[in-house]
Amino acid sequence: MALLQLVQGERTGEVFPISGQRVVIGRDPSCDVVLSVPAVSRRHAAIVQIADRFYLEDLESKNGTFLNGVLVGGMTELREGDLIDVCDTVFRFVVEEWDESRKGAAAPSDEEKDQWNLARTAVTPPEFPILPEEGEEPEPWVVATLTANPDDSTVRLGSNLPRKLRGVVELSQSICSQLRLSEVEPRIVNSLLRIFPQAEAAALLLVDPETNELRVSSIKYRHKELADDAQAPVSRTIARRAMETREAILSADSRTDIRFSDVESVIVRKVGAMICAPLVGRAPKPVGAVQVTTSQTGDKFTAQDLDILVTIATPFTLAVENARLHEEVVRQRDLAQAQAEALKRSNEDLERFSYSISHDLQAPLRAIRFHCEELLDQFEDQPESQVYYRVKRIQDGAMRLRRMIRDLLEYSRISSRGDVFTSVDFDDVIDEALRNLEPQIAQAGAKVTRGAMPELAADRGQMVRLLQNLIANAIQYRADRPLEIEIRADVEDDACTFSVHDNGMGIPDDQLDRVFELFERLHTEEEIPGSGAGLAIAKRIVERHGGRIWVESQLGEGSTFYFTLPNRTIEP
Repeated sequence: MALLQLVQGERTGEVFPISGQRVVIGRDPSCDVVLSVPAVSRRHAAIVQIADRFYLEDLESKNGTFLNGVLVGGMTELREGDLIDVCDTVFRFVVEEWDESRKGAAAPSDEEKDQWNLARTAVTPPEFPILPEEGEEPEPWVVATLTANPDDSTVRLGSNLPRKLRGVVELSQSICSQLRLSEVEPRIVNSLLRIFPQAEAAALLLVDPETNELRVSSIKYRHKELADDAQAPVSRTIARRAMETREAILSADSRTDIRFSDVESVIVRKVGAMICAPLVGRAPKPVGAVQVTTSQTGDKFTAQDLDILVTIATPFTLAVENARLHEEVVRQRDLAQAQAEALKRSNEDLERFSYSISHDLQAPLRAIRFHCEELLDQFEDQPESQVYYRVKRIQDGAMRLRRMIRDLLEYSRISSRGDVFTSVDFDDVIDEALRNLEPQIAQAGAKVTRGAMPELAADRGQMVRLLQNLIANAIQYRADRPLEIEIRADVEDDACTFSVHDNGMGIPDDQLDRVFELFERLHTEEEIPGSGAGLAIAKRIVERHGGRIWVESQLGEGSTFYFTLPNRTIEP
């Protein structure tokens, strides 16, 4: 007994005995094997028995019949295990004795599928369509819908997999290679018109990320006389429906489609036959939709067209998302660059202003100091008088202002007037800093120790100033006990961390963030003299060298100032 087992299709596993000399496969209810698939012809193919042999005959079907992936021309003899493909419904021909246990075990293997798909590629014309039977009137409402989940793309490719995959890959490479959305958009609509020659218009609709409004981003017309956007056969309502349901839509006549019959734009714009697919990607919601339309009605688009549109919608989506991501990266880069340039100009202006103010204040300040000294000389025999006291206060204030101007001038020059980096021996740097502070160290009775020091690329003068300021800070804020200062350096691959530790007064926890601010003081001038600029200058020097500075302290126990410098050297 011979029979057909359905191994791919809606009723997979069903068995059809071949009884009689002719078994007809088709969509007509009178056929022996009825397939309710629109692409199948009414009388599509037949199995013919002549003596003890069986043959497959194509009954001049619209979409052809395939035997093991090869398009059948006339009558072709069947052999045990042959695969018969009728519009993606696949039967296995069996002539051996049938056993119920074989149900489900006769599905084609992956190797068989590849072989029959490759065979179909060799004989199938490039635009081999699946069309309804001539003379048939398609239903005026939606012909089909298809899930637009990108994860199902390989399943949707169905038969003829190698050819379709090559087309999708070529299309993906062409579109996804573009990084500008303005270049991606026209490529998408142009490719749609090439793929669907029956279309009058192709449109790309995208959701505006800022307004969340769906707009026609790009549209292409096959004929110039249709190039009127106001009357373009495109419907945003249909696109929104596809996006909301995440399903592609095929309609033979959108104007009489029961789901769109109340949509004014469909009537006004004369949207006839149409296919539309949402662009589903990484985002939670679709980024838009593609729509291919014609003002005519009827069988302009097929289920296979819808299948292809959904498949190519995936690379379209990736191209749009990649282009938008690239444009956002470029925008953020340009914004950051503009902000950096603005900040640089602002800093340069501030440095020039600080330098100018500091320089311009020097002359009147010198005049104040000169006249104070003149008045003090006149009243030197009356040191207890109010005049002497007030003039002395003015002179002291002028001296403090002079120190502040000097420090402000130095602070403003750190970035703009520093020396070039050279190879710096930090043992020499510490030696010079200690020589500069020799009187203060002797007066405080401080003991300074150090560990091994590295050689790094730096501005030597600023390094002396940096270490000198940190050591002077330890001397200035010493406690009522012998002062000990320890300087260490920890060299790692990328950076070197220096530390200056003292056993001085320490800093309250709530004041740690303030110590590096310019002219910020934790004590009054009467308690501890100083301008409050030393640590701010130290911070600016460290930042100019690409490092950072911070402090750890315990009130009453002492403080440790840390700073890092890049571990770079300069060859002599």
